[in-house]
Amino acid sequence: MRAAGWGPRLLGAFGAGFVIGGAFPADPSNGFPVGAPESVTWHGIVHGVGPALAFNALTVACLVFARRFRAETGTSPHAWILAQRVAHARHLLESTDLAIDQLVGTQVTDAGDHLV
Repeated sequence: MRAAGWGPRLLGAFGAGFVIGGAFPADPSNGFPVGAPESVTWHGIVHGVGPALAFNALTVACLVFARRFRAETGTSPHAWILAQRVAHARHLLESTDLAIDQLVGTQVTDAGDHLV
């Protein structure tokens, strides 16, 4: 199945994992609350498993979306953003009287070595 199908499902699983984790109370642990018995219950297990599944779903969703992005643009998201920023900086250098030092201050990053 393509990212158009898996991506939204994985993001839905991410949200559902946190809803599940929040719907079931955690077990007492490490002496809190004071005097509570430290025993493992089914709802405590579900409380821990829900967010763990959510984290795994989000991790896989990021991989799916990055793979789809690379398939459609031919480059990674980081390389694409960097290329867009360099193109914007080049445009500003050619169309304004800004020096490179001034231009670096207008960019999102403060790494001027990308602009040289």
